[in-house]
Amino acid sequence: MNNDFPSVGTIDYDIEAINEEIASSSGVAAYFEIPALDASTNCQIRVNPKEEDISSISTFKTVAHEGFPGHMYQYAYMYQNVDSLYLKTISTNNAFVEGYAVYAGYYAMNYLDIDKDYLTIYKENECATYNIIILADIGIHYYGWDEKEFIDYCVNLGLSLDDETAHNQYVQLQANPGIFESYYVGYEKIVSLLKEVPRKPATLVAG
Repeated sequence: MNNDFPSVGTIDYDIEAINEEIASSSGVAAYFEIPALDASTNCQIRVNPKEEDISSISTFKTVAHEGFPGHMYQYAYMYQNVDSLYLKTISTNNAFVEGYAVYAGYYAMNYLDIDKDYLTIYKENECATYNIIILADIGIHYYGWDEKEFIDYCVNLGLSLDDETAHNQYVQLQANPGIFESYYVGYEKIVSLLKEVPRKPATLVAG
């Protein structure tokens, strides 16, 4: 990634498992702990060992999202290049923080030795799925959909959900209104901004 992103040097970090209770109930695959402005400890990434096959594309993309070139890189770059503590404190617009990390996760797929057409289809399918989830989120919190209405909407648009997955997804959306918008609306905004600035030719996956 050093050919594509400015260097931030060597970063000390720890990767540890998420707390057992959270791992079993949250549905969270991993998260990056934002370091304090005056932190001297290692960066921390927490992963859910119950969520993914370690060798899957999804796991690779998740680690890229939380680590490099995602959140851990994102904050290391900001902390090294922004002097104002005030700007560091307010630079937490979730759509750009999470939207960038989604972009970084997809961009990192370019480093995989896997057919690029397959990776492009993988990305487009995932983005389409989350667009449906975002619209369902609006249905739940604006129109007041119950679980059956949510499931019917998703199935009608082609999602395949078993009963447990559908229930867990509904509960997650119900408890976290607007959470997915920041990731994927933010991602689409970053992609649109990239089209407005001079840059290297777009790759198959991230363009």
